[in-house]
Amino acid sequence: MNRREETKKRGQRDSIAKTGPGFICSFVALDLLADETQKYRSFDGKLEALVIPVGGAAVERRESRVEIRDSGGNVLLSRSFASQDGKNGFIVYRVAWTPDSQFFVFSVYSSGGHEFWQFPIYFYSRKDRRLRLLDDYVGPVTDPDFEIVAPDLVRTFRIKSYDNFDPVAVEAKLSNILKQKPKR
Repeated sequence: MNRREETKKRGQRDSIAKTGPGFICSFVALDLLADETQKYRSFDGKLEALVIPVGGAAVERRESRVEIRDSGGNVLLSRSFASQDGKNGFIVYRVAWTPDSQFFVFSVYSSGGHEFWQFPIYFYSRKDRRLRLLDDYVGPVTDPDFEIVAPDLVRTFRIKSYDNFDPVAVEAKLSNILKQKPKR
């Protein structure tokens, strides 16, 4: 079963609302072969994240570019995950704004199937307008289906070590990460 079939099977193509103690967020797993720009407005409506497919039409899976724009359409951040050959870049898999609208979080996977076990998670900080790789703070992430707990806690799994690929649960408060230096 390919990734697109797995995504449809799990019913994650559409928004999923998580509710309960501490949860208030919506997630979207993207159509992995989407040819159209996907737009995601922050909860406060002041920012919009765009996931733009890039690369030639001949490429089976279109790699991604992520942009963050303000309400006037001004580009605050643009980051391309494209490669020249369409096989060494990344495709955005899952996206979410934190409920406080301070962070845009997204996971990616390799367009060429390299490091199939790894799903890097990036996050954009509204405070300093920077994009950071969560993996640099918690270790290599192995699960693209992260959870967000209000206001800005990300839950996911990482490898135990490069000698032991067993998954280990990890939590990261994004506002605290802004004060830290990357571990790697």
